[in-house]
Amino acid sequence: MNELADRADALHRQGHNCAQSVLLCFCEKYGLDPALADAMACGLGGGARCGELCGALSGGVLVVGLKKGAEGREPCAVEVRKLIAAFRGREPSLRCAELLGPLYVPQTPEERAARMDQCCGYIRLVAETLAQLGY
Repeated sequence: MNELADRADALHRQGHNCAQSVLLCFCEKYGLDPALADAMACGLGGGARCGELCGALSGGVLVVGLKKGAEGREPCAVEVRKLIAAFRGREPSLRCAELLGPLYVPQTPEERAARMDQCCGYIRLVAETLAQLGY
């Protein structure tokens, strides 16, 4: 198993949203203050809280920006497209609401566990992909 994916998974299970869980794994490597990263990615979970782009992917895009953003738009865009293509190659959609279904708060322990496992799968995929891309 991938150490980054394991760490991201654990962060999500500790209460961080999907974007935070991915971004926080890369703070030390790219010199980003974890408290700042946590705040930056706070609104990105749940597809920016409206079911749009998967929060794990949003967190991954922020990581790409940390590494490639200073090189300019095109180098950053190339890497973002690689990340998105890898996700698309494994999942049917980029949209949180399509991946998880309706954005509701799971009520039962079983529903919460199923939602957690599903989100952690996307978080792990993004973290593993970033590691494969050299992040």
